Amino acid sequence: MEKFPEINEALIEWFESIRANNTPISGALIRQKAMEIENALGTKDFDASNGWLDKFRVRNNVVFRALCGEAADVDEKLWTGQY
Repeated sequence: MEKFPEINEALIEWFESIRANNTPISGALIRQKAMEIENALGTKDFDASNGWLDKFRVRNNVVFRALCGEAADVDEKLWTGQY
């Protein structure tokens, strides 16, 4: 059972809105935003530690990976070795 569901819900909402814009998000940024939410909610005893981040990622199926643009944005010469 999750100890701080209000933080999780607000953080997932924020995360989904940011990712909808293809904005890269790091673990450090998630932790920072979680602490901002914690302060806004006035929650006590919350710590956005690395362990918390790992559990958050597993619980919410969050995967960190490189974001790629449109195929038209790729310079084909880079991939074919023609430079």
